Amino acid sequence: MNNRITFLIQGSSDEPYKVKFHRESDELRAFCTCRAGENRTYCKHRLNLLAGSEQNIVSGNASEVAVVQEWLSGTPLEAAIAEYNNAEANVEAAKNALTAVKRKLARVMHN
Repeated sequence: MNNRITFLIQGSSDEPYKVKFHRESDELRAFCTCRAGENRTYCKHRLNLLAGSEQNIVSGNASEVAVVQEWLSGTPLEAAIAEYNNAEANVEAAKNALTAVKRKLARVMHN
């Protein structure tokens, strides 16, 4: 069984980014040649693929996105992504609450 898959993703650079996934045991590792990936920080290219997006794949292997998603199941990476998604939802809820309070504050100041 092949436990490595590489995608070429057309991003903002002229050269497509290489996004590599490596499955070993119960771990899934993901690497990207974009600046964020090279700096070992948040990278949308990896997360988009893990979420099932086939957008901007120029390597002709979009069907392998489903394989990577299968590899993700039950891994620590899946748990970390769930935690990230939860935090993003909390941030959005906090922004909406802040906007509502600002509107209320403006109404109260003008009455």
